[in-house]
Amino acid sequence: MKTRYVIAPIVILAVLALAAFSTPAMALGCLEDIKTGNCTDCGGFLNGTITNGSVRVLENSTGPCNQNWTITLPPGEVVVAYVHWHRWGACPNTTVTAEFWNGNGYYQSVGFPYFNYNCTAQRAWNNESRGVWWSGYSPRQGNHHYYWRVNATPGTNIFRATGCYNTPGQHCDDRWFVAVINNTTTANITHSGVWWHNYGYKRINQTPYSTWFYNATIGPVSDHNYTLWVAQSHYGGGTIDIYLNNCHLGTFSAPSGTFPFSLKQYNVPNTCIGTYGSQNATWDLSNKNYFYGYFATLAEKAVLNLPDLVVEDIMFPEVMNPGTGYTIEARIKNQGNASSGLFNVSLEVDGSPYGKVTGVGPLSAGANTTVSFTGVSLSGGCHSFTVVADCDNDVYEGAPGETNNARTEYYQVGNIIVVHNNNQLTSHPDFINRGGIYYLENKTITNCVGCGITIENTTLPVVIQNCTVHDCNYEQRNSGWNQYKAGICLRNVSNVAIGGYRNTIVNNTNAGMRVQNSTHVDIMDNYISNNTKYGIYVYPDNLVKPPYPEYVKYINITNNTVIRNQEGIDLAEAFNCTVSGNTVRDNTKYGVYVCGNYSCIYNNTIANNNVYGMNLFNASHNIIFWNDFIDNNKTNPQYPEHQAYDMWKYQSGLNPHNHWNSTVSDFVYKHDGTPDPPNDYPNVSYMGNYWDNGTCGDTNNNGICDSAYKIDGATAPNDYYSLKYSWRNTYKLMCGNVDASRDVDGGDYTKLCEHVGHGDPLDSNWAGDVDCIGGIDGGDYTKLSEYVGHGGCLHCCYCDGSCC
Repeated sequence: MKTRYVIAPIVILAVLALAAFSTPAMALGCLEDIKTGNCTDCGGFLNGTITNGSVRVLENSTGPCNQNWTITLPPGEVVVAYVHWHRWGACPNTTVTAEFWNGNGYYQSVGFPYFNYNCTAQRAWNNESRGVWWSGYSPRQGNHHYYWRVNATPGTNIFRATGCYNTPGQHCDDRWFVAVINNTTTANITHSGVWWHNYGYKRINQTPYSTWFYNATIGPVSDHNYTLWVAQSHYGGGTIDIYLNNCHLGTFSAPSGTFPFSLKQYNVPNTCIGTYGSQNATWDLSNKNYFYGYFATLAEKAVLNLPDLVVEDIMFPEVMNPGTGYTIEARIKNQGNASSGLFNVSLEVDGSPYGKVTGVGPLSAGANTTVSFTGVSLSGGCHSFTVVADCDNDVYEGAPGETNNARTEYYQVGNIIVVHNNNQLTSHPDFINRGGIYYLENKTITNCVGCGITIENTTLPVVIQNCTVHDCNYEQRNSGWNQYKAGICLRNVSNVAIGGYRNTIVNNTNAGMRVQNSTHVDIMDNYISNNTKYGIYVYPDNLVKPPYPEYVKYINITNNTVIRNQEGIDLAEAFNCTVSGNTVRDNTKYGVYVCGNYSCIYNNTIANNNVYGMNLFNASHNIIFWNDFIDNNKTNPQYPEHQAYDMWKYQSGLNPHNHWNSTVSDFVYKHDGTPDPPNDYPNVSYMGNYWDNGTCGDTNNNGICDSAYKIDGATAPNDYYSLKYSWRNTYKLMCGNVDASRDVDGGDYTKLCEHVGHGDPLDSNWAGDVDCIGGIDGGDYTKLSEYVGHGGCLHCCYCDGSCC
């Protein structure tokens, strides 16, 4: 037989006071702690036991309080029932009234005379019949919390509150109802055992705030589960964490200034229930503001012996193409403690019946089985698939168990590309083999529940070009399922190029591209925009604290436009990467984030990113130069307009050993603003970055600012060679241009030959090391000669021996 734990409440309610439009009085009203048990002058409380009963906690905020609220209760014996409601303003010199009709037609009414805010008179109402607390705000003492014990019965009950609610400035914002019902019908059993209901009022602005539930004289708490309801208001902009006996049960929040009314519900496992009898509930408001609490109720869950059928998972083929029949499987589990007997399972596609498997089971308690729906053939696009266990209600599971039989997941038919190894790559119909290089091109790809393109465990050369990858993973199958999804997902690959001909990678959930545990990947000439977290994310399988293992390296990110993501380019524990020639702008957090080592970042335009243009965190020996930093971090409240950050977390104040300037001293360059003729290169220096908000004096007119630009974070990082002008306005010597003539031609290899053979000086030794292996020798002369005669590539070393 199944043990079925059903809902038991703790309820805390906090109500909107509209304090934004009010003025605090000199003192608050008769505010008291919300407590139960052994306390005096602290509001009221009730407790008791029920057997195979139900506890109902309801909220209504859909209409004015003077409109009828219909409350339907199941069969059984109503032990106690309370109505609570909130209003703004006191209805001066007028009796606030309320009316109640129970399921038998019995009529009740109650009046709350205007008491002129006399605490002694008001406290006389703090009994189990009626009462009112108020917040003490002007006008008319602000929030009021009324409670009234009513004679509710099974069936249809009606409540309404009246009394000057149409008066300007007077209004009612929410209503609540709590009932404890004994010996209800089997289908409606939710609780059996101990229950408490406390009622009071508290403006809670000292957090964390706790209230206690005491067993009083009714015996110890069992080891059964419980349920927590919390309802509150006036917490707009705050995040409230809910605990019971130091067990964290949940978190909720609301945008600043919204002040919502809400009723929340949480399951409380028996491991969070104290065996000593008293239970402690805590609300921790993160922003130390305040909210209003009104009442709390705690009740023990009922234990029922029933099956409980759920769909644990829906299993799809890895790829579904349009118009082709596939098998979709579903795993059904009986998570109850009683056998299920036989039942049927159905499949719906896009809300319409598609198939049914009959005669499934019986399933014993805790057992599972897999059912198959064959021949599923659909048109291309994103489809919803709903599997329902016990679709014909052949198995009785109790009221809660009948609500969890269905599971819906989305899946894409068509468009997606999946390759898991070299063999799949060579046989994949969408990849074209040209001379041993596998091209994926001219595709438009989307996948509503995953990556648009997945390539993993390959070493053969791949080129992805002229593709549009968009709107991937916008439907999430379950919590956390989208964590590692993106438009393009590479894992454990090498020799992959994304670009050449421009790809468009936009509107994907989480990331435009993920490059995981890979090496020798080129990302170039792409447009990457409006992805919800990363534009380009490069990272290993497992993120660790320094020192980092070198699983990810030689990722070249060049000439891309990366805009309007959360983070533009993120290098997480990546080594020896190149980030060059990119436009990274309008991202809501960082432009470029680096927590790896030995990368070279140069010639980028990094502009208008909401936080830092570049953030180096636990990163070392990276070289950052010739970048334009423009209008980044304009709204950071702590460091407004500081455009870069560099910090080693685990050794505060340590210089992370990154270079915010070139590390080659003999760059020859000319910049706008010098009086020299256009073909002259008069300046030789290390070079840093251009900062549009830097203070730049340049007394020697060499284009290098006289003072360093300070980088936020550690004490040492500075750009000591910050540029007066944008790097785009600086003419730098080309690789191979050893005679500083602005062109690489026969004069250069003649001069290089004289240097190698006879030691004649060069205008730039850096420009002569065209093979980037250190030193200048015959190999450099030969390479330069071939370049001048036949074209090709020259590779001077920009970054400490790394060829960029």
